[in-house]
Amino acid sequence: MTGKISVANCIATLLFCAVHMIHQSVALAAAVILPFLLFDYLHERHQSIYSAICLHAVYNALFLATRR
Repeated sequence: MTGKISVANCIATLLFCAVHMIHQSVALAAAVILPFLLFDYLHERHQSIYSAICLHAVYNALFLATRR
């Protein structure tokens, strides 16, 4: 399934979102859905975790920069 969002990706996304709700508001937990889908899509498309890691670092940096 290279390059497609799989059922496994959707399940992992929902679980990831649910775990975020333990320590964050529902809105912030829901905010991780789109990035997580994109990170996993990149991982599946490129069969490598490095593109997802790079994008995740940029996402986190932007998130932290906008919180100040």
